[in-house]
Amino acid sequence: MTNLEPALAPLGRYSAMKDVWLPMIISDPLVLYGAMASSAGQLAAQRRQSACPLVLKYSQMSISRLNERLRDQDPSRAISNTTMAAVLGLLTQAVSCYFIYDGDTS
Repeated sequence: MTNLEPALAPLGRYSAMKDVWLPMIISDPLVLYGAMASSAGQLAAQRRQSACPLVLKYSQMSISRLNERLRDQDPSRAISNTTMAAVLGLLTQAVSCYFIYDGDTS
């Protein structure tokens, strides 16, 4: 079973945040910076801020780490669960920012 498979399991005593995401965030700076960017973006949206320097800072740090990861000589790191989680986090952040700031949802 991979680290991401339990996130798809039925609800019960299992907690996706505690059992999957938190260990990845703690163990890999790539996922940490993505989570920080996402958190800063959510906070900025709640405060109705159109610009948030922390979102840009942490997104840039995450993208920089992602580029390093993809250039790594060890291909298993490039396709690891934490790399995929970071890409998913960055994609989610980009889409949510689009709908919050630029998207026409009418």
